[in-house]
Amino acid sequence: MTSPCEISDSARVLPARRRAGESPYLSALASTALPPSDLAHLIVEGLFSLVFPDPHARLRLGLKAISRCRRDTPAWYIWTIAQRGVFEVAFLPGAAEQPDGALLALRYFPEPGEAVFTRFAPPEQQARLSPLFDATGTPATDSSAQLDPSLQLDPSLFHVGTLTIVPQGENHVGLCLSAQDKWLEHVRCENDWRTRRDVPGLSLALAVLDPLVCGLSYLGRQPPGRVRAWRRPGLAWYIESNGSAESRSEAGASEWKIELNGLLVPGCTGVPASAQTITRTSEQPLFEYTGEIPPHYAPWPVSAQWWQAAGWQFDPVGEFCSQCAGEADEQKAHTHTTHPER
Repeated sequence: MTSPCEISDSARVLPARRRAGESPYLSALASTALPPSDLAHLIVEGLFSLVFPDPHARLRLGLKAISRCRRDTPAWYIWTIAQRGVFEVAFLPGAAEQPDGALLALRYFPEPGEAVFTRFAPPEQQARLSPLFDATGTPATDSSAQLDPSLQLDPSLFHVGTLTIVPQGENHVGLCLSAQDKWLEHVRCENDWRTRRDVPGLSLALAVLDPLVCGLSYLGRQPPGRVRAWRRPGLAWYIESNGSAESRSEAGASEWKIELNGLLVPGCTGVPASAQTITRTSEQPLFEYTGEIPPHYAPWPVSAQWWQAAGWQFDPVGEFCSQCAGEADEQKAHTHTTHPER
């Protein structure tokens, strides 16, 4: 890994209402020809722009705040209620893993005082404690970093998982999370190995996936059409004293892939989509379910709230004026008396 330096990001609070012409989430997903960066913007920003004005929905989804990063490609910082640190969701341009969709990197910048901080590698801890991060817990802004790519933070630092967004017909998308329950790094120490990184990637990545899935189900009033999950042997990095590194199979780690199909695009309406497939594999999943109600049994990390969110109801937001309500009742009574035929 290279030495961590400041990255060229600047947080800007997401507006509750966007300017005219900047509402891609109000348009249908026309075709799979939509550029991947626009697809990421359509789903992530479209979802949060509709959810955040409602404090009840924010609380139910476990969200505190979001800001847009100043970057050439879409990226956001997310603050949650359960975690003290900050999540970054960043679009990866030119990714070959999913040519028909958008691939996003999930990173977590831990708060130095929380327990998970010590499970990150020393270079990550040093970067987080340095002036490279500001009071918000996000990388500070420096104009020199914008001009010199060598001063940007190594993208491998703070990684917890990846998320793929794939178009699925008109007005629907699929999500696919890839993460390990443990992201491990071992370094050579004399004739033995010492673990220097043991990050619970999956549990952290779920803090981003859960509000995305529940938010899409809630806004669209439709649960995912199909959910599948795979669990495979995980990998770990082994770093020699000379700095060379290789990945090896790790008995103590598992790789998870969670696929959700048929989620409605924010702001759109439509019939439930067919349960299309994102992951093209003949491997039998550990879990597979197609239904509109929560399954009777699902192994962690599958959550029943992904289905329950489609039926969430919240109280109206804003002040309720009893005088206006009374005037409205009088007006309805008057209308009924004057025009009985109505």
